[in-house]
Amino acid sequence: LNERLRDNVKQVDKLYEDQTKTQEKMDTVKQDPKPAATSTTAVAAKAK
Repeated sequence: LNERLRDNVKQVDKLYEDQTKTQEKMDTVKQDPKPAATSTTAVAAKAK
């Protein structure tokens, strides 16, 4: 049980980290639209 709890905590930490990174990206987009648009395009290209 403890092992599973630890795994869950790790997953939550990772999700929180991803969320924080996404938020930082969005904040950057608001401040400086042009480079952000480029990185968004790069991400979209990767997704395809």
